[in-house]
Amino acid sequence: MYTIKTTDFFTDKGINKALYDKTLVQTIADVWSENQKILAIYNTHYKIEFSFTKNNILRYVMIEEITPQEQKQPFQCEFIDDIDIFKKSLNDIKTLFKRTTTDNNITIDKVLIHFEDEKVDSLYYFPYSASTTNTEIRTTDAPL
Repeated sequence: MYTIKTTDFFTDKGINKALYDKTLVQTIADVWSENQKILAIYNTHYKIEFSFTKNNILRYVMIEEITPQEQKQPFQCEFIDDIDIFKKSLNDIKTLFKRTTTDNNITIDKVLIHFEDEKVDSLYYFPYSASTTNTEIRTTDAPL
């Protein structure tokens, strides 16, 4: 089983490099988009979404809280919010990371935190660099 922790996003080590492999993620994903560029894994409390480029390079990993679901089968990848980031407000995050913002996003190194109504809505990890101009970032609950 692969485990991703919030703190993994904020370290130089990052997430497990095996999860950069689209072929591996396809084998453990619960759902995927029609073009198979976005793959998602649903845990009890979180959706873990992987986005890949047309060259199968990992673009980002996005975490969203979801309504708790019954566990249908053992999952092979889980997310642990070890710093309770999804319980923090916009002001909590600005204070914790000493950041300011004028919109709904705060970028910290390779991480973009997206807010809705001043609460953490989603957490994006960019393995190569964070980009708030990336038009493929999904900030809605639109289906895959």
